[in-house]
Amino acid sequence: MMRRLPILLVGVFLTITLARVAQFSARHMQAGALGWLFAVGLGAAVYVSSYWTRTTTTRRQAAVALAFFVAADAYFNFADVWLAADTTIPLVAVGAAVYGLFPTVATALLGWMSGAIAKLPPDAAQRSAQTARTRAGTALAAWVERMVGASPAHAAQPVADAALDDARAAQPAAHEGASTAHVCAQCGYIAHNQQALAAHMRKHLRKVAQ
Repeated sequence: MMRRLPILLVGVFLTITLARVAQFSARHMQAGALGWLFAVGLGAAVYVSSYWTRTTTTRRQAAVALAFFVAADAYFNFADVWLAADTTIPLVAVGAAVYGLFPTVATALLGWMSGAIAKLPPDAAQRSAQTARTRAGTALAAWVERMVGASPAHAAQPVADAALDDARAAQPAAHEGASTAHVCAQCGYIAHNQQALAAHMRKHLRKVAQ
């Protein structure tokens, strides 16, 4: 909760600055709906530029952008409050200045704080949420795999794999049978064993003797 609190406070102060800038633009600039777009862009730019000052690579650019956007947003906020307040009273004038500048400065500081908080290691709640997301993703992947595996193409795949395995198993048997055969060198006769081959060779010898 404490990690998310700066974001919630940013939302509060951004709402204030948006209303003031849009109100000032509508009253004195006659901007109409464009005043709201301008206010949203300016307030978001203050927060985003402040957030990215946390990274060394973007720190310089973010700091320049932050100074520019804070100056513009603070001016419009201050002007809207100053024109509405009774600045003839010193305390009211000081209060109007603080009240007008505070939301812009608060948004910038909270954005800077949010960037620093994002660099902290995850706490127990974040680790638990990450574990839950991982489990959900694993369950979803398993469900998709089951659904895909139930298709006809995948159902036929195990049968084809089994036939391929049988063919591979038959190949060694064929080679083994060929290796155990006894072949006559003269006529190519294949005997089942050495004794049959010897009896066959004796026939050749008798023919030669005759």
